[in-house]
Amino acid sequence: MVVESGESSWRLLQNLYVPGGRDQPLALACALSEAILKGKGAWRVHGGGFAGTILAFMLKADLPAYVQRMDLVFGAGACTPLGIRAQGACEVLLKGAIQELFSCEIGTLPSYKYAVSLSRCPGGWLFGRHAERGSWEAQGGHIERGETPAEAARRELFEESGALEYELTPICDYSVGDELGKGEGGRLFWAEISKLGPLPQSEIAETAVFRDLPADLTFPEIMPGLFRLVKEYIGLLKQAAGEEETEAFGKAVGESLKKGDILLLEGSLGAGKTALTRGLVKGLGGDENEVSSPTFALMQIYGAKWPVYHFDLYRLSSAEEAEEAGLLDALRGGDGVCVVEWPGQARGLFEGLNVKTIELRAVEGDENAREIELSGDWFGFALRDGKGEGPC
Repeated sequence: MVVESGESSWRLLQNLYVPGGRDQPLALACALSEAILKGKGAWRVHGGGFAGTILAFMLKADLPAYVQRMDLVFGAGACTPLGIRAQGACEVLLKGAIQELFSCEIGTLPSYKYAVSLSRCPGGWLFGRHAERGSWEAQGGHIERGETPAEAARRELFEESGALEYELTPICDYSVGDELGKGEGGRLFWAEISKLGPLPQSEIAETAVFRDLPADLTFPEIMPGLFRLVKEYIGLLKQAAGEEETEAFGKAVGESLKKGDILLLEGSLGAGKTALTRGLVKGLGGDENEVSSPTFALMQIYGAKWPVYHFDLYRLSSAEEAEEAGLLDALRGGDGVCVVEWPGQARGLFEGLNVKTIELRAVEGDENAREIELSGDWFGFALRDGKGEGPC
């Protein structure tokens, strides 16, 4: 329906053309959107043809390539990315204003009501589906009388996941309310689960492993903030001041990689993907000076502890072209590490594979800084910078 609306403005009503003008940017934007998205999204004129804006919908993975191509035609900053939230405006109005989440050092709060654990196991993050609510939640709940936060966290972790062997680490204290310590508070933990048993009988109907935070959450106002705190603590979300720090972080990541790993690098042009790859190669024992962007060659192979297959799919438009370039053979080979820039150009080839993802984003107000976020199966990887109190 959205595309049909755009088609009517473009081809039938023709209310997006500038009379007497040689340049027709709205018509061009619609035509480009059709060519770039290739049926995997939707686009239309927004707010009437004479407003001068189009609205395009697409998968998050396809956004960087779309923005880059539109910016090449209309200039940098031509696109304004917007996110679609899991909760809509009606739900926000019914629940009232979202209260602020405060975090603080362990032992700061005057009292504790909850213990919450965000848990990793081989494959990704472990969440449980509540039997009555049908939504996903982390392991946690009320601290019972006489329990310490750590004791409550261990009890809830077993009851809601069946975890038998794990390492539990306190991250911080948190409070939800108008002021630190004035609202309901608790302690946040990170659990690295190495062995799961049967799920005990509880309000949790089932557990599942996710590459990142699930969309349908029991506590959508609070959980993203807690999840971010844990990812920052263990190094899965980090800010690099420039190219040198990006490369250094890549080296730490490279040291954690195993033979057969598939790593997808997301980010716009100039985000630091090649600098990160130099660090990865160095971390694997290779010569980082050999690394260059393979945009025109499509693939480079670097000698290291294992071969590093470095692909850049920016110039490709389909999974078939990527397959012809040798990507599928490298994915199936398993004799080295496969690093893929612009994976959105061949997303279908990665379905069903156990991939790791690194996304690099520009930091507002600092053209050199980058925010680096890791998602997928990073079990065993932790870059804590000496923070925290250690396992409990």
